[in-house]
Amino acid sequence: MLCLLLIVTLCFRLGERTHSLWDFLMSEKQNYLNPFYKPSYSEAHPVLEPSTLPYHFKFWRNMYHQFDRSMHPRQSILKTILTLKENSRKAESELQALET
Repeated sequence: MLCLLLIVTLCFRLGERTHSLWDFLMSEKQNYLNPFYKPSYSEAHPVLEPSTLPYHFKFWRNMYHQFDRSMHPRQSILKTILTLKENSRKAESELQALET
């Protein structure tokens, strides 16, 4: 596989025809610098180093495994809408009771 990659690279002269993005970025460096960055601030406030211990992780259910039905039960959209509608009705009736 490595041999084939080398042959393809040499035959198509990819090294000569491929341009580096870094050359462009470094030539336009002023356009990409953060104007609010202050080295003195970063010395006084070092980079955050969060704990990576397993018990500090919280499983973000809505993001990970959202399509895996075996991971957790999901409510149907209809049930969610009906619940919201019922809560809205209750809040309106409570508001009317407070106004009278």
